[in-house]
Amino acid sequence: MTILFSTALAAQVLGTSGLKGALPSFFIDYFAGPVPTSADADATTGTILLGTISVGGDGLTGLSFGDATGGGVSKDPSQVWSGTNIASGTPSFYRLRVQGDTNQASTTALRVQGSAGPTGDLLTTQTIAVGDPQSIDVFNLSLPVAVG
Repeated sequence: MTILFSTALAAQVLGTSGLKGALPSFFIDYFAGPVPTSADADATTGTILLGTISVGGDGLTGLSFGDATGGGVSKDPSQVWSGTNIASGTPSFYRLRVQGDTNQASTTALRVQGSAGPTGDLLTTQTIAVGDPQSIDVFNLSLPVAVG
């Protein structure tokens, strides 16, 4: 799957703030079900939220990127990215989102959407079980990406 930036995030990245400035603190939601056609599209209808990744799995502290190198950014190596699965299923996509973003349709929300699951870029596990811990040890995001 192509990595998709929301319209608002693309405008920020192309403007003065850059990706790291536009998303200084974010969360990763991972879902089962049909993949929305864009990062602007609604991800709350017909999908199952399997869990959310935050710093130390606390659900309150947003994640951050380390320094940009080689045309991309990676997980801040000083952070532990984790969470607990709140539902069972096979992950199909994920979204990076800022606190307060409800994943409903929006052209003003700052988001990144990508694939998850057995053939995806993240959480390549076949099945997620409710109550199990989930962690992300490696995450890289590089250009080019699609907008929309």
